[in-house]
Amino acid sequence: MPKPTPEGAVFAFAWLSFTGSGMLIAAIISGSVMDSRHLGLLRSYGRTIWVVRTSLITIAAMLAIGTLTRFSGLDATLGLAFANAGFLYPFFGTLLGWLGVALTGSDTASNVLFGGLQKITAQQLGLSPVLMAAANSSVA
Repeated sequence: MPKPTPEGAVFAFAWLSFTGSGMLIAAIISGSVMDSRHLGLLRSYGRTIWVVRTSLITIAAMLAIGTLTRFSGLDATLGLAFANAGFLYPFFGTLLGWLGVALTGSDTASNVLFGGLQKITAQQLGLSPVLMAAANSSVA
């Protein structure tokens, strides 16, 4: 096991690289091309946010839990514990990916929750971390 080092928790606000920013810019450009009024665009945006409010809260909560488990060291602890499964871990790792998708309803949220765990366990067992992360994703 490598020497434990603290992970820097730095928030970088690169708003142009966010997926939602591209969609918002595309909606504004599309609305102006179709000669929509600004107030109409704002109303449509507000109605859309209202319709998906529960989904947005759920996604934000899953990302928060994933970040919390990573920075608290919980995924590292669980990864070391899962390493005790030995040669059976590829079975349990894919089962864990399936369980994450079943619990969260999203492959992305499952990857956020269990991606670090899969990487640490794979490194401990001498397996490919990329292969185990892919197994975590492919069961969806």
